[in-house]
Amino acid sequence: MDLVTAQKTCKQMKKDSDAWIDVIDGFQIENAEHAELAKEVLSELKEKLDLVEETRTGITKPLLEAKRKVDALFKPVTTSLKSSLDTMRGRLGKYTAQQREEAQRLLAEASQSEPEEAAALVAASNRAKAEAPSVREVWRFEIEDVSKLPSQFLIPDEKAIGAVVRSQKGNAKIPGVRVFVEHRAVIK
Repeated sequence: MDLVTAQKTCKQMKKDSDAWIDVIDGFQIENAEHAELAKEVLSELKEKLDLVEETRTGITKPLLEAKRKVDALFKPVTTSLKSSLDTMRGRLGKYTAQQREEAQRLLAEASQSEPEEAAALVAASNRAKAEAPSVREVWRFEIEDVSKLPSQFLIPDEKAIGAVVRSQKGNAKIPGVRVFVEHRAVIK
């Protein structure tokens, strides 16, 4: 499906979904007849949602697959280049630090030298600074012991918690987690 057709289709689907919102907003279930009608409405809404998802994925699936193939094609190249880039940045940073140390040493030596010799040492220090490439500090981290991390840096694994709750149901006991049941209508 081309983009123009997809836009028209989506626009019509949006119009239909907006109409359903109006129907649902005023819908009250007060007796068995209303409940039966609600089941029919749920069934129809589910069919509409399935159609929308089928249409959407029909468009996006080939795009995502093409993107995955392109990413896989270029991954070895980008990985290699990023590794080389990191290596060279590290080496250049090390060289720059050595140049700055040498400049500092020359300045310290100049402060204790005769004026003519001091001028030559300051000039050498300035040359060392000028030859050094510009460098910025990049602060990094490495986790050494997860058990010592403060709680604000720990993210709960909601997927794992959900799996335990679904398997153990009311018997699930996880400190800091409230386990409860929620009733939802199932449309077949």
